[in-house]
Amino acid sequence: MARETVVCGVYLLRFRGGARYIGCSTNVGTRFSLHRKDMREGRHTRDVQRAFDEWGYPTLEILLECDPSELREREAELIREIVPELNAKPSGRRPRGLMVRRRKTADPAASRKVVPCRDWHWLDAVTGRE
Repeated sequence: MARETVVCGVYLLRFRGGARYIGCSTNVGTRFSLHRKDMREGRHTRDVQRAFDEWGYPTLEILLECDPSELREREAELIREIVPELNAKPSGRRPRGLMVRRRKTADPAASRKVVPCRDWHWLDAVTGRE
């Protein structure tokens, strides 16, 4: 059994329809496997899941290898330069202080909820209201 080489860097997911997503990881191979699992189970971010539903699995391209301390900065640079269609924000990150929790429910729109880190109040992920 061949051992996989661990690559730390910034990667691009490219769908057949041309849509692109940029991400970064300290282990790109494992992160790609997690992307595929989330897509297969219908649990990926809305835009990436829609691209998967329409075009199937994306191809993986490693854009650059870098030190873990440079990952976020290099990812943000490449997102600004390439402007991929499936990244939520130019910085490639959610607003600080917010995180998304998933819970099992029959309604996919209600399965994600923005929850506070520290003293922030609860917001509904779909409507943006309390």
